Amino acid sequence: MKTLSAQSAWSGIIGLVLASGWLAGAAHAQSDPSTLPRTLTAVHCDPQNADPTHWLALVQIVQAAEARHIKLSIHFTPQWIDMIEADANKLDTLATWRAAGHEIGGHHHTIDHDAAWDGYSNDPNAPHSTRSPGFLGDMAAYADQLQRIAPPGGRVVVVSAKDRDMPPTIPYQTGGNDNPTTDDALSRPTMKVFYGRVVWNIKHAPLARGGGPNYEPDIEAVYQTAGPDDVIGVAFHPMNWLSDRQPVLDWFDFLASQDPAGVRSKTAYEILSGMVIPGDADLDQDVDLADLARVLVAYGTCSGNGAYDAGADIDADGCVGLGDVSTLLENFGLALAGP
Repeated sequence: MKTLSAQSAWSGIIGLVLASGWLAGAAHAQSDPSTLPRTLTAVHCDPQNADPTHWLALVQIVQAAEARHIKLSIHFTPQWIDMIEADANKLDTLATWRAAGHEIGGHHHTIDHDAAWDGYSNDPNAPHSTRSPGFLGDMAAYADQLQRIAPPGGRVVVVSAKDRDMPPTIPYQTGGNDNPTTDDALSRPTMKVFYGRVVWNIKHAPLARGGGPNYEPDIEAVYQTAGPDDVIGVAFHPMNWLSDRQPVLDWFDFLASQDPAGVRSKTAYEILSGMVIPGDADLDQDVDLADLARVLVAYGTCSGNGAYDAGADIDADGCVGLGDVSTLLENFGLALAGP
């Protein structure tokens, strides 16, 4: 009877462990890193918080991430750019963060954002707005502001902005939804078209909201369902760190437990820059006559045929046919957003 009771007790414990998902998490963590999802960890620096206190919080966030081999995508509103540009030490810090593999990008608050506006918008009513800080320019001007913190000889190419107020000339977007939820934690790169130009997007979910809900446990659960082609994206703010840093630390510790070397921790640029516009056979970031000519030359050939051209096989089905031509024509004239 004692032996049966012990077996029953152990069965109950094992059942609880399995129900909790702990063993599933451990198994995920112990697998080949290439089987894990990629992760995007974004820090949004809001216009109302461009001050020394929130800068110090950001510094602490970066330190905590680096201790766990996590890359950050740090996205600044123009007010933060003003603060950083006025201080040589902060500019040096940005250069150090870039050298460590972190990403410096832009963050945009629309004119109707519930917390604060950053002063830039394509809304036709924006020039007449009395909301602080007043109208500072359209989204083309916003894109120009980002370049003030670009590396020498480079550009800022990633921005967290809503679809309805996306800056031109920026080819990579994170977020985009008006009301992101934990469902947005899992996504894959998606092609969008703004101003007639291609922009590649990846989503992210809120890790926490102010001093309110903590979504970190829910996002951990989403992570456990993801595969290597998926991206798990989260976003939070320095103000979240100041109000309650535990959700951020819990997320960092969870990522470190799954991917100790940070192999799958990526910036938005690393995730999105390899994407190809369907029909771009020569991989020059546009779909034009050169691509059409390449597909027509290889038309009717299949893998194993000496004339077969894998670049012309747009749908990668092993043959160059009507489907490839159709996809190319559908996207003909599109090019990646840029200056």
